[in-house]
Amino acid sequence: MVLDMGTPVRIAEVAERLAAQSEPPVRVIFTGMRKGEKMHEALVGAREVDERPIHHAISQVQVPPLDPLEVRALDPWATADEVIGAMSSLCLSEPVSSPQTT
Repeated sequence: MVLDMGTPVRIAEVAERLAAQSEPPVRVIFTGMRKGEKMHEALVGAREVDERPIHHAISQVQVPPLDPLEVRALDPWATADEVIGAMSSLCLSEPVSSPQTT
């Protein structure tokens, strides 16, 4: 499930408002993006369908269940990128039963 959070707010505006309210005033310094940071986030995958059957502000996306044995077989010492890749391949395989809404 993904909640509709309303109109997006620029983080720079939030920082500037908070800095202006601080006593003594605080300067906002822009350092640039760091590794792993994103400007925008995809909340629904390219092959996922955004459905809102219960409430207009709550998206529900059907996801296939994962086989617990396959998940347990993942390498606990793998890097984050390796785990993400392995999980992605598990999600692309045939579902073990009917999809459920999460």
